Amino acid sequence: MENAHQQIYNRLAKIADIFADIKAEYAVVGGHAVIAWMRAKQMDSRTTRTVDLMLRKEDLPAIQSALERQGYEFIKTGGMSLFFDTTEGVERKVQNGIHLVFSGEKLKNTIVPELAYTEFGGMKVATIKTLVKMKVAAASPKDLEHLQDLIEADYTTKTQVMELAKEMRHTDEQRTVLSLLKEKSQDSGELPAFKSPGTTDLEER
Repeated sequence: MENAHQQIYNRLAKIADIFADIKAEYAVVGGHAVIAWMRAKQMDSRTTRTVDLMLRKEDLPAIQSALERQGYEFIKTGGMSLFFDTTEGVERKVQNGIHLVFSGEKLKNTIVPELAYTEFGGMKVATIKTLVKMKVAAASPKDLEHLQDLIEADYTTKTQVMELAKEMRHTDEQRTVLSLLKEKSQDSGELPAFKSPGTTDLEER
């Protein structure tokens, strides 16, 4: 398990270095963004093999060119856009790829995510505001688990999550999934502007 976690971290670090070389903006989203924010409060989070990145679509040609020079293969399948590192020697399974989400494009027919991030140890991680909105938009059992972690860390509340679901006009089934979240005793009206020591919030320019 530790080897698998290290492999995923190395995958993220390698991508971050390549993006830095070509000055391409990105943000880690999904489960690994949740892990980064939880660790900022010295709290554990659920592990995940999937690596998700948000990019600007207009940057994709330059990113694809740079990654292909480093042994990556770009694949579009089932409505998904992914990169696979052919030097890793792993199967081309969805869970082994780098999943791409594009800022400015509607996600799950509900929100248009913005590329906004905070930097943790050289990696650019989606802001809490963006991350929570994306998790609520997806509203799957796995997203429910991640939202519960963020609630336990006081980054958001069940009330905020349900208000977002209402704004996004979720189906009854999606709202039922989200309703399983546990209540918190404290319930502030806004998402907290948390900043980890030594990091800087960098909003989309």
